[in-house]
Amino acid sequence: MQITFGLLEYAMQRCDFKENSSYTFETFTRQLEPLTEITLLNNWKKSSVDEALSTQPKRGMFFGQLKAALKIKPPA
Repeated sequence: MQITFGLLEYAMQRCDFKENSSYTFETFTRQLEPLTEITLLNNWKKSSVDEALSTQPKRGMFFGQLKAALKIKPPA
């Protein structure tokens, strides 16, 4: 739950930009897809996520990486 709430703002920004401000299950699912490509969590195994959230410094670094994956990148 902590991960979901921590990333909600970034998912909503992606929905605003890429889904014409539509907030549905489908649009959120599409806009969270970049997180599935992150390899830092061994396919999101519980033990890997638990380790990433185990201490405040690790939690901060972990959320930073997830937020960076969701950040809208300006066109080149």
